[in-house]
Amino acid sequence: MKRLMLVLLSSTLFATSAWAGFINGGFENGNLSGWTLGGYTADSGIVTPGTDSNALNLLGRTSNGNYAVRVGNQGGSAHTSSISQTVANWQDVKVWFAWAALLQEPTNQVYHTPGEMPDYSVSLFDLTTSTSLYNSAFNVTNLPPTGWHTGAINSVAGSPGLWHYSDWYAVNLDTSLVIGHDLRLTITASDCSLGGHGGYVYLDQVGSQQPIIPSVPEPSTVILLGVGVAGLAMWRRNKKS
Repeated sequence: MKRLMLVLLSSTLFATSAWAGFINGGFENGNLSGWTLGGYTADSGIVTPGTDSNALNLLGRTSNGNYAVRVGNQGGSAHTSSISQTVANWQDVKVWFAWAALLQEPTNQVYHTPGEMPDYSVSLFDLTTSTSLYNSAFNVTNLPPTGWHTGAINSVAGSPGLWHYSDWYAVNLDTSLVIGHDLRLTITASDCSLGGHGGYVYLDQVGSQQPIIPSVPEPSTVILLGVGVAGLAMWRRNKKS
């Protein structure tokens, strides 16, 4: 009887842990099960290993495994695409995910305001406390000074432009203070709003284990430590006072 109770308890704990994490976080099902596409959904899809020619074949399309997802594409057309997943009752003390982005800078003579440029955003949001746990959002005119490189010059999106691409970023967030909360991960990619230049993001290895970042063709990894939990701690202190 005791053995039966132990087995039932272990099964319950395992089911709760699995239920409270990201579904198909590595996209190794070969599909987008568990995820919700938004915006211009036809631009996004599953990708397989290989390199990206817009990054001079120096960036892999997947960070590990057989599949990843590409949000948006190189085609321009003034589209915005997104992918998201909401996890209820988060139960892990860490969340990891890997992403890489490509944005095309216009090199034609048509003036673009910063708001018309290709851009991307990667966001993890605590729905329970309305707190941002992680947010990386840039357009092609104000990219971070490190972790980004110049790629190919081409007109694949319709107008000439210079591609900029990031390393694969392995994001590591301490989620020990958000146990039991509802979290949402959202990735968005937008083309130039004038329709001639593209932008897209690769996403892979979403879960509670450290991603394996490719060292081929070049070892280029940036580990980002999450600091959003500090804001959550302040929110809790304010709530108690």
